[in-house]
Amino acid sequence: MISKSDRLEELLVLRATQPLSSSERAELEALLKTELDSDTEIFDRAASAVHVAALRVRRTLPAALRARLERQAARHLADRNSDAAD
Repeated sequence: MISKSDRLEELLVLRATQPLSSSERAELEALLKTELDSDTEIFDRAASAVHVAALRVRRTLPAALRARLERQAARHLADRNSDAAD
């Protein structure tokens, strides 16, 4: 039997990579209510990072957009690190 946290991770991966069925969405919502400390966006961010990396192979981002994304990423990481330190 798969644990609730493992099933939650499985559904989050599915959500990040493909549309969920209505039953999967309902199951995910129910699990999220019981697993409140889960980082529900981690798999979305990972899938986005893979997608961006794949795009980088095909073309380069405009310099202004790249700089903006790098600033946002740095702020995000700084915020996460300061939250972790508290």
